[in-house]
Amino acid sequence: MRYRLGPSLVAVLFLLFTCPAIAASPKYLLMDLGVSGGRSLAESINNAGQIAGYAEIAGEYHAVLWESDTMTDLGTLGGPAYAMAINELGQIVGYSWTVSNTNHAFLWDGSMMDLGALDAPAWDYSNAYGINDQSEIVGLAGIDAAGHTHAAIWSGETVTDLGTLGATHSNAYGINNSGDIVGYSWINESGVSHAVIWQSGGVEDLGTLGGSRSLARDINDVGEVVGYAYTNDEAMRACLWQENGPSWTATDLGTLGGDQANAEGINVHGAVVGTSKTATGANHAFLFEGTAMTDLNELVSSDEGWTLESAFDVNDAGWIVGKGLNSNGQERAFLLIPIPEPVSVSLLGAGGVLLLGRRRRDWG
Repeated sequence: MRYRLGPSLVAVLFLLFTCPAIAASPKYLLMDLGVSGGRSLAESINNAGQIAGYAEIAGEYHAVLWESDTMTDLGTLGGPAYAMAINELGQIVGYSWTVSNTNHAFLWDGSMMDLGALDAPAWDYSNAYGINDQSEIVGLAGIDAAGHTHAAIWSGETVTDLGTLGATHSNAYGINNSGDIVGYSWINESGVSHAVIWQSGGVEDLGTLGGSRSLARDINDVGEVVGYAYTNDEAMRACLWQENGPSWTATDLGTLGGDQANAEGINVHGAVVGTSKTATGANHAFLFEGTAMTDLNELVSSDEGWTLESAFDVNDAGWIVGKGLNSNGQERAFLLIPIPEPVSVSLLGAGGVLLLGRRRRDWG
């Protein structure tokens, strides 16, 4: 099923790039992607502006694709379904409950395909979280009846166990176009995890910021890795790992004033997005560029009445997707589009009122 979002995105983009140049205050235009009437969340965006995520439809989460003026219901494998990543070919991966009440990874490429598991039927379980432009898919799969899972890669019709750092659990979240894979592995049977990278058939511990734990969420085509790591005093921080000769350097990206932060996505230019606690304990979406972390709520018009809670991905043009609470307190997927500098005040004034008014109706 397809849901019309209205012509406002095309109209806004046309005006953004054709209006006379005058300085403006907001740095991003906020687009409400909610149209199904229920909760929604945007997980991933490619460079064509196609967005994958999930939305509540008839009381159940369905994997969805947003593109142009349409939200498309991708369906399920029998139960709730969640789209987690999209590549430049428009292929989407995620996971869904099946009719037999188990979790399976899926690939959507015009239709939904069940990717199966490593050790069915002993433990018929899998999730997919990342896909590159060679259609290589990463996630996790059950390996035995005891409920252990290992990071896995699907390539063509073959699924391969990526292994661990020696314990019984690992998970892969991201893969770049060089085939480098990131995620985490337990380092002991107490469930303590470290961020890892799989390269050339081997797995390497990326380490922490001096604390006990870490986890890697994403890797760009430059080989930069983001996620979170614990510091010496066991504070959770957004973290950037960069290869430094034979080792990796971990950099603390800080917080928005609170006690923890988590980085979710990074583009080829090194822009990082994620979630941080503020000084008041609220969750706010952030953008880290250069040496500074910025609250994304400060970069959109305050007239919107939104709270941007989490940013999950950023494409190479700087478009950002995530979830937040709209002015009615509803959890909705959002898209942030950078406003060219400088741009016409008229876009955010009289013209903007018209467009934003249409957007509020057409996009949810």
